[in-house]
Amino acid sequence: MSDEVQISAYISRETKRKLDAYSRRTGVKKSRLIEDALEYHFRALDTIPAEYFVPTRVVLTQESWERFLEKIENPGEPSRELTELIHMDTSDIEYEFDPADLGFLGLSHLHESDDDASD
Repeated sequence: MSDEVQISAYISRETKRKLDAYSRRTGVKKSRLIEDALEYHFRALDTIPAEYFVPTRVVLTQESWERFLEKIENPGEPSRELTELIHMDTSDIEYEFDPADLGFLGLSHLHESDDDASD
């Protein structure tokens, strides 16, 4: 007798498309992929503190949505701390890896001279 059980869940069409494409491309059965994904997820929940998880979906009330749009349209001035962080000199930081491998070169590229802004 098998200890497997069947579950049912609704997923988005896009997620279903990705699941089907991955299964076809790799030959991994969808049931195996789903079980592995759940195992990875549960392992992460057991290993990583909850405050480091960012929800994949956020549900807003109409009032929250309107406040969000207002902040997007009128963001206000950045805090002093954020401005200092963006202008921080990172040239003396030694990395144990090549930051270019991550797709960025630290924060210093964010405040290059205004002459570069027209490029």
